[in-house]
Amino acid sequence: MDYRKGLFVPSGRSTPTNRVVYTMWKLRGAEPMKHGEIESRVPYDGTSATFDLEGNQKSTNGNLKITLLRSPQKIRRGVDKYDWNVRVEWLVEVFCLKRPVSLLGS
Repeated sequence: MDYRKGLFVPSGRSTPTNRVVYTMWKLRGAEPMKHGEIESRVPYDGTSATFDLEGNQKSTNGNLKITLLRSPQKIRRGVDKYDWNVRVEWLVEVFCLKRPVSLLGS
């Protein structure tokens, strides 16, 4: 992504009282977007699941890692309340941009 000099980019740390919001827009007209679908379970015990976005499959050497932690682990669905945290990580640079993209934090 384009982090040009002088462009405000927040720390990326979002908290309940200080949310980080990124707004992206293209400088020119519409282009088709690549899309795909992966149906897979993401464990909720803190174990990471890794996905290959180009091959649209779960993979040990993919480019997207998702970690989900639910507390408590055992619940009665629809009855018990629980907290959860999710972490999404890009493991390699996936996207190649043809034009600059502006990122603004608010």
